[in-house]
Amino acid sequence: MRTKSKIAMFIIGIGLLIFHIDGPVAPADGQSTDTSKTLDAEVQKERDQIGLLAAFALVAETWQHQGQMANRRGHNIAALLIHDFDDTILEFGLNRNFEKNSAIEHAELRLLQKASRRLNKKEYRKLFLNYTLYSSLEPCPMCQGAMSIARIPRLVYGLDDPYFKAIKACYYQKSCPGQWCSSKVDHPLVHLIDRMYLNYKPHEKPGITYFLEQDSVRDKIFDAAKKELFNLKAKYPRNERLLKNAKDFFRNFSRSGN
Repeated sequence: MRTKSKIAMFIIGIGLLIFHIDGPVAPADGQSTDTSKTLDAEVQKERDQIGLLAAFALVAETWQHQGQMANRRGHNIAALLIHDFDDTILEFGLNRNFEKNSAIEHAELRLLQKASRRLNKKEYRKLFLNYTLYSSLEPCPMCQGAMSIARIPRLVYGLDDPYFKAIKACYYQKSCPGQWCSSKVDHPLVHLIDRMYLNYKPHEKPGITYFLEQDSVRDKIFDAAKKELFNLKAKYPRNERLLKNAKDFFRNFSRSGN
């Protein structure tokens, strides 16, 4: 018995040594994971900042001015779906409420629909288990519910939505099946846009979607995010590929197909 115990302890010790040297291994395709636990906290923080800067930059890239009311696509809101391990940007989504004359054409919902068709796997419940969804604005209750059903493991967003407060009200990981989490990015541009909205005093059009039509918001937040993204250098080697993919995404960006 002592010999067996020694052998078992030796095997466990070797396993721990390998894990310590190589770090956590990316799970097999279809296996659930919480990347906030498998990545160092500071690495994950930088990763989330890159993802949100890309979502903000997408708003800048597709910005609609107040003068475009006659042929508007939708609100200035964007979302991205990024793989947690190979760092690919699978899909993007833009709000198209006005173009489609529909209240449900939200960026996150369109993103999930497009990504589902692209992945095209038989087991739809496992499509997104290794992805993080980045949204420029806190998702509404409809999109929060869709993400729950689609089993998006992780949500990261920028600006709070004080009207719906869907994420805070439902507290994402407790309202969904399985292990889920949500996070608001800690970044100077996020703090700035929150302050700008608190000071926003509209005369005729209240609400956050109208706030997101202001050219000052585009200049100080979304254009600034795009500039920062392209000037950014990853502090951690783990995030270099993600940053490169984000920059390449905008170099090759096309508005068609969304």
